[in-house]
Amino acid sequence: MLPGGAQSTRLVVARPAFAMLNRVGAALKPAQVRQALRRPDERSITSIAFAEGAESVDLYDAVLEIDAEGACRWRRVDRDTRRDGGRPDAS
Repeated sequence: MLPGGAQSTRLVVARPAFAMLNRVGAALKPAQVRQALRRPDERSITSIAFAEGAESVDLYDAVLEIDAEGACRWRRVDRDTRRDGGRPDAS
């Protein structure tokens, strides 16, 4: 999904119930990633984002982390973490 690009426009026009976003940060600058993640939310489209090493989780409601061995950990992102723009495990 590219902000302002054809994929983003199709997503907004089609208004699906959900969208799967794969490695949005691989080709976009941080400001563009934020825009790409906000756009579906602004239009009530649930999005599931796949990424490695996301710097900030403030735009997410929850995070599922899967390590190299396949173990996983599900965490809700609390409102204080979202507001501060930090990682949920940062102290």
